[in-house]
Amino acid sequence: MKKFYAYLIAIGMVASLAGCSGGAKEAPTTAAPATTAATEAETKAEETKEESKAETSAAAAETIAQSVDLSAALEGLPKDFGKGKKVGLAQMHYTNAFRIAETNSVLEAFEGAGFEVVWNEAKNDTATQISNVNDLLAQDIDYLLLPPKEEEGLVPALEAAKAAGVPVILLDRSANGTPGEDYVTAIRSNAEAEGEWCADWVIKNYPDKCNVVEIFGAPGSTTAMDRSKGFMATIKGHDNIVLLESQVGNNMRSEAQVCMENLIQAYGDEIDVVVTHSDEMTFGALQAIDGMGLVPGEDIDVLSIGDGSSAMLQEIIDGRVAACSECSPLLGPQALQVVAALEQGMEVDGLIWANDRFFTVDNAATELEKAGW
Repeated sequence: MKKFYAYLIAIGMVASLAGCSGGAKEAPTTAAPATTAATEAETKAEETKEESKAETSAAAAETIAQSVDLSAALEGLPKDFGKGKKVGLAQMHYTNAFRIAETNSVLEAFEGAGFEVVWNEAKNDTATQISNVNDLLAQDIDYLLLPPKEEEGLVPALEAAKAAGVPVILLDRSANGTPGEDYVTAIRSNAEAEGEWCADWVIKNYPDKCNVVEIFGAPGSTTAMDRSKGFMATIKGHDNIVLLESQVGNNMRSEAQVCMENLIQAYGDEIDVVVTHSDEMTFGALQAIDGMGLVPGEDIDVLSIGDGSSAMLQEIIDGRVAACSECSPLLGPQALQVVAALEQGMEVDGLIWANDRFFTVDNAATELEKAGW
């Protein structure tokens, strides 16, 4: 039994817990039962198929589909082509490393091109973000950059920008509406693929049995829904992988810590893997695991479906986090390319993928050397 078992007894929470491996260990070797040649051939074919799928998934996880190349839009334009123009950023909040890095990326890219940038933050509240959009529109901005708090909830903001004739570029999430009509484009990570990458890791490292708990991001957000969708769709059909429970952490470290504490108290030694939807929530889960006397990476494997900060890469190197799907917040340069294209009447695709990767112990040290946040 893991030391958690003794820990629970010590505090009188439970009398006993069902034992279950809490780490990604090699499956024990057992003698194969007698079988016919046909059955052996079928089994071998199935194993080969699964190995091929795992190899394909691993290769695909190294990089996502390349984003639309708009770099040519900046060619021929003066370095300060934005002089005399104003860009507004309606940030959803400014309380974690991802949002701070995204905001700084926008400021650096646009101010470097001569734009005036005005911005505000909504303290993670949809109604406030809508109000903030209206405040920015009242300042006669030429372009609006918007990371939507919710997919449905930001429709009034899009309508207000459309009525004001201000082009909207969505950052890191999508919103309900039609690209090219309600907004220009969405620059975001392929969150569904991010979930698939982490699911592939679980399938590969837990061939026998795995109990998973999920800490979900922000309800109603495209990113959270797609991350969960990708993960769940990939493990579907793998009866050995069981989702014990999903709780909402709202992409907040403190809330995720409480979620993880609750999950450990409820399931204890049964948990093999925790999957969170952001680095911030992963850090909260780590704090909870540490606080409950467990060892991340030994008692419970930890996976982060986004974001891939330098701090998270270090956790992977240290063995406390197993893997992380990248969701880069450094979208300022791509947003600037979109604006440059619009300034010249060029066509812009309605969805632009960020160039994201999948981090494990195999590449974390190398990627840390060039991490931008």
